[in-house]
Amino acid sequence: MTEVHWRSIAHQLTMKLKYQHIKRQEKVDFVTRDWFKKVWRVDTLCGSMSSLPAMKSLRNQLEAHAACVLLPKESDIDWASTNTSKLTVLKKGFIDGHLAKIQSSDLVLIANYTKNEIKGYIGPNTLMEIAFAYALNKPVVLLFDPGSQSCRLEVLSIADRIIEGNIR
Repeated sequence: MTEVHWRSIAHQLTMKLKYQHIKRQEKVDFVTRDWFKKVWRVDTLCGSMSSLPAMKSLRNQLEAHAACVLLPKESDIDWASTNTSKLTVLKKGFIDGHLAKIQSSDLVLIANYTKNEIKGYIGPNTLMEIAFAYALNKPVVLLFDPGSQSCRLEVLSIADRIIEGNIR
């Protein structure tokens, strides 16, 4: 390739990085403002499925603030007695479906309630969803501080805001 062509590629990469930085800054500005003002937006809730009843209650509160809230898909599967190959196919479907919800949302709220005596619990699926939202430049908001768990530093580095349970 010619030097002129390499310069063109370098320029395109530089412009792309500048654009990504600007988009990231717009996202941070969006989250640091009063982000629960009555504006129409789509929120996706992520969290442990054991917290689904609490997430449904949270959804009702958020919808009072003019939000459309997307939840993970419910399932009545007996995870303990279903064979692994069937579970793998089902789990992939659930993951793909929820990641599509994240992709279509304006904001991702992590409903990280206490689980197994771990305050601000974030499990492997939720961590994956947080990383996916971050990669898509979606604002990631934690309902609670992630507490003492192995992914704490990663989560704090990606999260745009922690609201300590206060959605008002």
